[in-house]
Amino acid sequence: MQPHLEKWRENNFELVFVSSDRPETLKKFFNQHKLTGKVLLDQKFTAGKLYQVSGIPVDYLVNEKGVIEHSFVGWGGQKSLAGIESWVTKKP
Repeated sequence: MQPHLEKWRENNFELVFVSSDRPETLKKFFNQHKLTGKVLLDQKFTAGKLYQVSGIPVDYLVNEKGVIEHSFVGWGGQKSLAGIESWVTKKP
């Protein structure tokens, strides 16, 4: 996933991971998958309530004004990455 994150950043998109996991669990996950990125710890589910999360995992593409422009529920591996990639690269 890391190459995708870097490419998306070049298109002015930033992926922010939101998790209710413990910090040490997240650190292990990030190290295992060689990921870099910002993480919002949401142990009280504040962001989940704000964005009305109905399933996990869920991906939201939020613009610079905080408006959800698109969402993806569930994770289908390469298919999910391709869907996000397609959406991100079509933006002006």
